Amino acid sequence: MGNLKENQRKAVVIMLLIYLLVLAYLLFLSPVFRSYDLPEDYITLNLVPFREIGRFITNRYEIGLWGAFTNLVGNVLAFVPLGLLIPAAFRSMRKPYRTIPAGLIISAAAELLQYKLACGVCDIDDVILNTAGTAIGYAVFTTVMKIRRSKVG
Repeated sequence: MGNLKENQRKAVVIMLLIYLLVLAYLLFLSPVFRSYDLPEDYITLNLVPFREIGRFITNRYEIGLWGAFTNLVGNVLAFVPLGLLIPAAFRSMRKPYRTIPAGLIISAAAELLQYKLACGVCDIDDVILNTAGTAIGYAVFTTVMKIRRSKVG
């Protein structure tokens, strides 16, 4: 039984690594999400919380509903797997005060790298949305664990 659990944990760690590689590709290398064609005067660093979220909501028709939706919801959904996989892979990360800050740190590091490498926009709102996604993923993880325990016990 112990060997089965260890194999499951290893599989989750592999899934986490694959997820992180795909996320890194999307954030830094994918032509779909890179900001090559931004106007010269476009602000590539936003440290004012909720500025871009508000802009996307207020100007949703000018930006396009799909663009606003994918930016706002996409930033949340992109980090839901992180909130699921971190506590599943590492028993020590099964507390919200560990998993959610880990999502915040990973998101902030990604945003700073995008800015430093000039391959994206560094936006505090993305960090907020990504962290919300991590929290949602963590909530799903804890819900699934409670259901599993109630069925087993």
